[in-house]
Amino acid sequence: MRIGILIQSVAITFAVLTAFRLGLHWFPNNVHHAQTMAFATLSISELFRAYTARSERYNLWRIGVWTNKYMQYAVASSLVILLAIIYVPFLDPIFDTTFLSIVDWLIMLPLILTPSIAAEITKIFIRRQAEKAWPVQA
Repeated sequence: MRIGILIQSVAITFAVLTAFRLGLHWFPNNVHHAQTMAFATLSISELFRAYTARSERYNLWRIGVWTNKYMQYAVASSLVILLAIIYVPFLDPIFDTTFLSIVDWLIMLPLILTPSIAAEITKIFIRRQAEKAWPVQA
């Protein structure tokens, strides 16, 4: 579990800080845009990572993405709230967010997926280590 926590922490930190840095790079006079990109990256990557956190050893496809309907409701409602925070104009001053374009989302998508991919790759190595430690006898 410690290895998974460490790897996912590094992956999510990398993703969020990279999103922020890219936002500052493309919009140097608009720190709110960079903050919004970082906020969206953090929020959505955590929603996706919640799917991978359902097991420390088994991959997402083995468990099934759609096997927990309540999780679908939680993720969907959280995503709607996040999008409202970003796109509903009267919420902008409350949360200090700015409009994100489709280009911003395309740039953020690989970063959003990074922690989940890191989690799934970690599971592969954990399973392999477990198989070496406790080989199955046929």
